[in-house]
Amino acid sequence: SRPTTLDELTRYLGSIFWKAYKAEYPILASLARDILITLASGSRSKQLALVDKFLSTQEKHSKKE
Repeated sequence: SRPTTLDELTRYLGSIFWKAYKAEYPILASLARDILITLASGSRSKQLALVDKFLSTQEKHSKKE
């Protein structure tokens, strides 16, 4: 399906924010990049894989603390 203007604007604004703050929030910036890419692709299987990756990352970080 063709992205709408709002979809493109949302992705664009999200990318600007994370470029500005990726040094301050490297883990969140990485996750945001993955989410923005996945949402742009529209693939349900990729979205589920992203959720799995996010949960795995959270579990690893909680074990380190």
